[in-house]
Amino acid sequence: MTEKENKGATPLDGLAAAIAADPALKTDGQGNEDAPEQDAAEPQLSNAQLFAVGVEMGAQLFTVITKIKAPQNVLSHERCAQLGELWGPVLDKYGINAGQFMGAWQLEIAAVMGTVGVVLELRSAVRAEIAQRQAEQQKEAEPQGVTGSAIPA
Repeated sequence: MTEKENKGATPLDGLAAAIAADPALKTDGQGNEDAPEQDAAEPQLSNAQLFAVGVEMGAQLFTVITKIKAPQNVLSHERCAQLGELWGPVLDKYGINAGQFMGAWQLEIAAVMGTVGVVLELRSAVRAEIAQRQAEQQKEAEPQGVTGSAIPA
């Protein structure tokens, strides 16, 4: 994803890509964990890739929650990839498998993270619409075209 494409990205985009790319998170389409055998040639994400996706998702989620855009502006897709390239070998050195970090709760944690972003965006949109309606109602309630002074001369 280029930096230009990243600006329109939502917190779900990185999450969906990570889930789609991780064979350990695939099911049989019915939610059953006993998915059919995966193709042996299907690549798994490296620690570097997983670290980059995690940082990018964190920046996107932070932006949705706080409405502060600086993390998304600074942590572009390319910068997150660079951080992944720096920290991936560190995880490898200590035998940490980032793909197994969340254990058996990967799908649930991913679903909650994605849902939080959507819910917060929805809440903001509802609040904005309510505020707009209230402003319109207040404007309609104001007297129109009143001339003269309220104080007698």
